[in-house]
Amino acid sequence: MNTERLTFFFYGTLMDAAICARVTGMAVTAARLRPATLDDYKIVRVADQHYPTLVPSPGERVQGRLLRNVGPEAQRRLAIYEGDSYEAKWVRVKGVGGIKAMALSFLSGPKMQATDEPWDFDEWCRQHRRPFLMGLDRWIASTDKIGKAADVLR
Repeated sequence: MNTERLTFFFYGTLMDAAICARVTGMAVTAARLRPATLDDYKIVRVADQHYPTLVPSPGERVQGRLLRNVGPEAQRRLAIYEGDSYEAKWVRVKGVGGIKAMALSFLSGPKMQATDEPWDFDEWCRQHRRPFLMGLDRWIASTDKIGKAADVLR
């Protein structure tokens, strides 16, 4: 079992502290989700969905959030939440003050179909956050995967 505490870079729904806390089971506040950027990618909408993915795009920059000190249980929960359409990969990000760090991020896997449409976090919050939170709470309450997951991040 992986016992290492890791840093994650989020660029989509997990930038929301309430969503991140529910998914990870950690005490996550907006202050704990630190601003960070990822160069040479852009954020786009996933086909037929309201959530995003990243695609390589030289010269572009994605604004996201870093969450540090993520333990094994939260790592498992994140992997379940992201599902098999995303792949956890190491990326080099820049944090506050230009500090560079390596972080795990969930990027498009081979099963994912990205669009060319940009995805905007603030717009998503206005239009989709509330029903998403209600659905997320129902999913967490009804699934036993969160508590019984195998260690999928190595």
